[in-house]
Amino acid sequence: MVRLHEYGQSSKGDEALNRIPDEELLEAIRDLNEKTRKTPPTRDQMDEFGEYYGRSYRLRFGSWNEAVSAAGLEPREPIDSDFIEEPESCPLCGKSNSELDFHHWRYGDNKQGCYLCRDCHDSIHEGDALPSENNNWLIEAVENLVRDHFERHGDLEKYEILSRYNVTSEKLVEYGIQKMKSENKHREGKADDE
Repeated sequence: MVRLHEYGQSSKGDEALNRIPDEELLEAIRDLNEKTRKTPPTRDQMDEFGEYYGRSYRLRFGSWNEAVSAAGLEPREPIDSDFIEEPESCPLCGKSNSELDFHHWRYGDNKQGCYLCRDCHDSIHEGDALPSENNNWLIEAVENLVRDHFERHGDLEKYEILSRYNVTSEKLVEYGIQKMKSENKHREGKADDE
């Protein structure tokens, strides 16, 4: 199957598929709802199992929940607007011309997270930092965040990382900082040996 994304554009760049009709996109949500037996399916499930990427729906309908509603399904609870405002740019890389996605540090009733561009979001989930594949994904994700923050901003200030990215645990950030410092010390030791 050829994956489609961003207004139905084929991942292979086929211009003929540049604009898929709204009803076809909505039917893909209903089909996925039947396959996953979830009401409604999540945007992540659409990315993984659906015919189109979830971002296409956000671009076309304004949000995943709006697309779900247009498909005739009851949307899940949206992120509380008082919870965190979407910034003008990605707090990690500073890109201001890209769509931002909500990155969850914690799911459920006490959800917590921050908005990141797709590239930074994917970088945070590199390696074993996927909730669907690793029970310790959060530790790995925070380690990746600390590494990426250091590479882009040059500091390992705990409170800056906690507040900038709305991280759930001070201890996880401290652990990520210590691991980063240890890795840097190890690299410096190897360089001295050469």
